[in-house]
Amino acid sequence: MSAKKILILDWDVHHGNGTQEIFDADRSVLYISIHRFDRGKFYPPTGAADKVGVKGAKGYSVNIPWNRAGVGDCDYLSAFKHIVIPIARQFSPELTIVSAGFDAARGDPLGLCDVTPRYYAEMTSMLASICGKLLVILEGGYNLRSISASAKAVVEVLLGGDPAGVRKLEPSISGLETIREVLRHPK
Repeated sequence: MSAKKILILDWDVHHGNGTQEIFDADRSVLYISIHRFDRGKFYPPTGAADKVGVKGAKGYSVNIPWNRAGVGDCDYLSAFKHIVIPIARQFSPELTIVSAGFDAARGDPLGLCDVTPRYYAEMTSMLASICGKLLVILEGGYNLRSISASAKAVVEVLLGGDPAGVRKLEPSISGLETIREVLRHPK
């Protein structure tokens, strides 16, 4: 398969610094990372909102850096609605690759975030609705129950299921601040 436009969405709790570095100057790849940042104190200390690509590819790297632990469903869903999906629609990828680490999942002892399987499924469904070919690659996590429940929810969507009963939630104040900061940078 040949694809001229590829979206890489990384929802692992850590910034994908290596992935961003590889594609930072490549306009054929849109890289979006949703990760804990804690103002540069969470490993790795990369992925600030103003790191948007280099040279002629400014705007082709998008970082959504959460600045606290405990970020969960409401903030992730809001980031998807206001940042990820609009940018992905505009880019119109032929292939979407999800770097699916589940260490932002509820119960993960390292990420200390709170994304539930239902909302991983919803994010997958939202991506699938706009991106023709979707490849989800398991990266890991640190709680086997969280990984298995979240991965199962994602696979069910990939097999044609619908996310079950997603509630409309309001993002946290910290989440809104991050979303506003990201939206101030070029896309």
